[in-house]
Amino acid sequence: MIEKQVVQIRNNMEKKNTEELLRIWKENDREQWSDEAFEAIKQLLLDRGETLPDQNKILQVQEDKEDHLMGKYANILSGVGIILAGAFISNIEASGDWPLILSYGAYAVGGMEYI
Repeated sequence: MIEKQVVQIRNNMEKKNTEELLRIWKENDREQWSDEAFEAIKQLLLDRGETLPDQNKILQVQEDKEDHLMGKYANILSGVGIILAGAFISNIEASGDWPLILSYGAYAVGGMEYI
């Protein structure tokens, strides 16, 4: 946890009323709010004399983030694969070796290569 961020977030959160901070604390939405934000909210609520209520159960946010990253990188890598395959097919097409192109499952239609 980065203490400098906690201080900055706390300064911004001081404007919120206690009811709103309690709502954020209880909801425990870790996708919307960072660990630093929850620390700042905790400090503010305690400073205001509030007892911290129980928070909602944390869902598998870390797994969701990892799945999101995997999907993001998979899309990038599949795009790279398509570009490389297109370059490969274009080179074969330039050589006029159509049987080789078709053996890879590619079809040239109107000058555009499709895999």
